[in-house]
Amino acid sequence: MGIDDRRTEQALRPGADTVPASGYGRAVRVSAAEGRATLSLLRPALLRLTWVPGTEVQEADARDVLKQSLELVGHVPYAILVDMRHIKIINAGARAAYGSEIMVLAAAMLGVTPVDRVNAASVQQSVHEVRFFTDEDAALAWLTSHLPDPSSRLV
Repeated sequence: MGIDDRRTEQALRPGADTVPASGYGRAVRVSAAEGRATLSLLRPALLRLTWVPGTEVQEADARDVLKQSLELVGHVPYAILVDMRHIKIINAGARAAYGSEIMVLAAAMLGVTPVDRVNAASVQQSVHEVRFFTDEDAALAWLTSHLPDPSSRLV
């Protein structure tokens, strides 16, 4: 089964939806963490994670996001853009879960406030590369440089 077949299959899953992805065509989108998180497949092996405003990310939330992420990318290594702008806090269990995920190639933490920067710093001790960004385009360019398939890189 190819990437396009998996994307079609995933788009037909209950709870999955396709939406426009800024500059990336159409994205497959699924809900995670009991509806507090949304994962979008921007292109093969590249995800975007967005949280409901005010979310306090717990370990169970992180584990569900990681499980849904792997399903969405078809169980291949992936890069992820994490929109930190609406997260209130990430607890220690969630930080440990995120930081130990070996299928993540790189994680770009997107934020603008000092709280975002502190939340992003809390996951810096990871098995994968993590970097904080205030510019989404720069974050996506950095992430695509970590993807194994050169055809997935930004032109």
